[in-house]
Amino acid sequence: MFTLRSLLLSTLLPALLITGALAAVLVAQDAATDTALPHDAPLAAGEVARVNGAAVPLPAFEQYVGATESRSELGQAIIRQAHDAWVVRVSAARANVVATPERVNSVVAQLEERAGSSLEAFRDNPEFEAHLTLLTQQVLLMQTQGVDDPLDPAAQSAWLESQRAQHPLVPHPLSDDLAVSWPGGELTRAELGATLLAQLPVEDRGELLSEFLGVLVLHAHAKKLGVELSTEAAAAELAEREALVAHNVSTAGLTYEQIIEQTQGLSLEELVASPRFSAEVLLREMVDLSWDDEQLEALFERERALFVERYGEDVDFAGARHGVLQEVRRRSYQNLMAESKIVRRY
Repeated sequence: MFTLRSLLLSTLLPALLITGALAAVLVAQDAATDTALPHDAPLAAGEVARVNGAAVPLPAFEQYVGATESRSELGQAIIRQAHDAWVVRVSAARANVVATPERVNSVVAQLEERAGSSLEAFRDNPEFEAHLTLLTQQVLLMQTQGVDDPLDPAAQSAWLESQRAQHPLVPHPLSDDLAVSWPGGELTRAELGATLLAQLPVEDRGELLSEFLGVLVLHAHAKKLGVELSTEAAAAELAEREALVAHNVSTAGLTYEQIIEQTQGLSLEELVASPRFSAEVLLREMVDLSWDDEQLEALFERERALFVERYGEDVDFAGARHGVLQEVRRRSYQNLMAESKIVRRY
């Protein structure tokens, strides 16, 4: 077992020294004051956004998504698909099995006969055609290995499972450029992020981009103010979240650590090391620099109706203090984003 403080002291400050593609974007934010393009200039190829004149490269965004969404249901599905595709391609190459156009068409004909409908309307799609080629390779491999009905979905799943066992997946830390690896193969964070973004509707891509830009803006603004991450602020943030969980009847009996593991697939160490958490801690520190209890109580009195609606008629400042502070943080973030000159692809 570890204590909260030992966890923070051993992992927080080293882990939050942002590295890789995200670090490059933050450096560019710093330099943008001298080299900034007009904020409304068209985005160049390979840019997903521009913040206060500094380019945000698409690979940096892909890497961020590959880290933050790798434990999501879609992220895990993409990892499985990439692993399965590699297993089939490598096994086919070793067995000298080639999915010629004639063999692909033969498998398609069998699929159409089973389904009672034509696949012709889908065959102009390069991704669908690539899937058919991969499926044909798998069917041919299963035939060479004596599987009775290689077009049976249950038989295909069982065959894949047996092949996966020979090339077990090894997940990598979220701070690593690799998402997963297996004997002979790998999937990078950027590759995972790019594939995931390609499969998401534009609205969901936009939400992830908003989150990423928020992380960049908060880090850049904190640096401008000279605010640095501290173990005390991070410990306070975690303690606050734990207290909220403890007082919530819908999460009775669960700890915050258990909730993030169940809902996000993250350990507490991984959460603490994430850019998103560090940005939230920085926001907390910046608000604490600007707001004291006297100012918070003044806001409570000015907007008492808002807090009465949330917490009931009998609420006083002491009872609503946490809610007032949360409201200040929310508004501070919104104001900071509104003041930033942002051009975005979606």
